[in-house]
Amino acid sequence: MPVFLKLRALTVWQLMKKKVYLFLTFAVLFSETRAQGDSLYISVSPVIIQAERADLFATGMKQITPDSLLKAEFRHSTLGEFLAAQSGIFIKNYSPGGISSPSFRGTGSGHTAVLWQGFNLQNPMHGIVDFSMIPLGLADQIRIQPGGASALFGSGAMGGIIHLSTLPRYNSGFGLSVSPEVGSFDQYGLSLRLSAGLPNLSSSVSFFRQVAENDFPYIKPGDIKSRFVHSAFTRTGMTISQSFRVNLRQQLHFHFWYFDSPRQLPPSALQHDQNLRSALIWERSGTRSFLRIRTGFFEDRIQYSDSVSSVFSESKSAVLTTEAEARFILSKKDIIQVGGNFSRQHAQSDGYGNGSFWETNSAFFGSYKHIFPQNMELVTSLRQGFHNRVPLPLIPAIGLEKSWPKGISGRIHLGRNYRLPTFNDLYWQPGGNPALLPESGFSSEAGMAYTRPVAQGTFRSDITVFHSRIKDWILWLPGGSFWHPDNVQLVWSRGLEAELSSRQRRRNWIYEGKIDYQWVKSTRQNKLSILDQGVNKQLIYVPEHNLQGLLFLSYKNLWFSFQHSFTGKRYTTSDNSSALPAYHLNRLSAGKSWYWKNTCLTTSFRINNLFNTSYEVVAGHPMPLRSFSLRLEIEPPSVGRPPYKGD
Repeated sequence: MPVFLKLRALTVWQLMKKKVYLFLTFAVLFSETRAQGDSLYISVSPVIIQAERADLFATGMKQITPDSLLKAEFRHSTLGEFLAAQSGIFIKNYSPGGISSPSFRGTGSGHTAVLWQGFNLQNPMHGIVDFSMIPLGLADQIRIQPGGASALFGSGAMGGIIHLSTLPRYNSGFGLSVSPEVGSFDQYGLSLRLSAGLPNLSSSVSFFRQVAENDFPYIKPGDIKSRFVHSAFTRTGMTISQSFRVNLRQQLHFHFWYFDSPRQLPPSALQHDQNLRSALIWERSGTRSFLRIRTGFFEDRIQYSDSVSSVFSESKSAVLTTEAEARFILSKKDIIQVGGNFSRQHAQSDGYGNGSFWETNSAFFGSYKHIFPQNMELVTSLRQGFHNRVPLPLIPAIGLEKSWPKGISGRIHLGRNYRLPTFNDLYWQPGGNPALLPESGFSSEAGMAYTRPVAQGTFRSDITVFHSRIKDWILWLPGGSFWHPDNVQLVWSRGLEAELSSRQRRRNWIYEGKIDYQWVKSTRQNKLSILDQGVNKQLIYVPEHNLQGLLFLSYKNLWFSFQHSFTGKRYTTSDNSSALPAYHLNRLSAGKSWYWKNTCLTTSFRINNLFNTSYEVVAGHPMPLRSFSLRLEIEPPSVGRPPYKGD
């Protein structure tokens, strides 16, 4: 690294340290002062002010919490497999074991931010989070937030955000869970979780392993039966979560996550991914204030080889991030948040000509929430980011929500969003373009919801319309003997999301039904050349129609679920002259729990692709026909926790 770059980086670091130190000093002093003030209280509780940023300041945006019962059923699956089965997100899946990436509301894979304990996991080299590398058991809580939210979460949060978090469980006693699974195509899995919840300590350790030969049969065009080969994979992961309650006001959290996955990629390649992530979080709660400081370190390594083409490449990236945020209750109806973050990113790859590159990103952000009479609230947010000391455009957002009698509510949100170029976009050799601009745009959404109680249950309906325009969308284009990226696309995405759900409980029976529909129109608005035929055409691999349905029944300790999904055709060329056909998928599962001396044994059986549909999500990457899986889960008696109350 040249000396002048080191000096420049040191200067930025020193400046940021001074600013962060001043901010933290002010925050602590202010929180102490407010805590000593009038404690006559107010409509905003201390519990609410400790909520995550998405809960407190994402007013006006739709938020989805996946069904906890389905999450348990997919314990041995990846985040991509789970979301593809039960959410409105289109998952671009390159066959089981291959890369799995999301698309929210007609945007690209690099426009989805995945936040783990509040940290963005987007890889700085290519900007994508591979969902096949995230085991579902990693997080206790999963929340989906469609739409852009760069004012709250920074670069990359243009299409949607997925929040993954693990919460402390104080006073929960000691617990153990062992869950083996076996499935078609020589697939075997095992998950193990140990937990302890004491008055001031919450601790959990999880282990996950899955291996599969993955040699499934499929149907080639012309009704020719074939078998998918050279596609075996192994996934091994471990997570540690520790929370310590220092006193009534302070908590300290430590989270660690390691994941290792060698896999075969047809027809002859091998890829080995390793991810290491760690986070340290300190929180302090006052009567009218809340302060959080967190630091995270993330490292990704990828080795790729192909014996046929004699290719071997190795790349690694590392990110160190520190963030501080403080919230203050100003009055009975006003909350303010201020914060700042600083991150240092490094990437090294054979594709950079054996070069190594560094980047510095920082930001200051703030939000203000006002609660009006008659169940209405307004939130405004603002972010000022810096990329290598260069100021980025100011990122504002505003959201409004209101509730009316009889279960009717409405919401509206408008914001500006952005995404920085990745290391590959800037420095890949040949073709990298250091002159690239950040992608930017505006997004808006409006929605109405209706919730009413029914006999021992609830009925809910929700409809959302959305709109976004992204300019300077980075696209790799052919030019001479190699491809190169440029800010060329102007993309307009609009659509509608509708949801109907009902849940009822009658004696020992539970009934649940849900239908989700998404219509997405995402088109490019500008010509790339005189002969370009892709203007006003649907973007490739963005289905216009998606539908998901769920039926769940349970009686005492026996349960049954049926899921149906429809995915519309996906165009594979920019002029929409070629497309993959639409397909329907059905999944059937059932399970039962037995209790013996406070030990719980749960068995479940699942049939995937019930009607043997032949389909591809991505051209040239077939998906399995009908397959089966059987899962067991054993939970021995826990010490210090109430016994099971099974029937």
